[in-house]
Amino acid sequence: MTTRGAGAGPACLAIPRATAWERAYRRRTMLDILVLALTAGFFAGSIAYVHACDRL
Repeated sequence: MTTRGAGAGPACLAIPRATAWERAYRRRTMLDILVLALTAGFFAGSIAYVHACDRL
């Protein structure tokens, strides 16, 4: 039987911590998605505005 130190659990339960590069990559990806959504919203709003002005 093997003894372990205090607080040592099975290695399979360890949650790996994200590295600084991984956190920066996730942040950048989220920013890219946000900018794309804002751009699409701007164009959709522009088209709706043109159609509304055309009806006048």
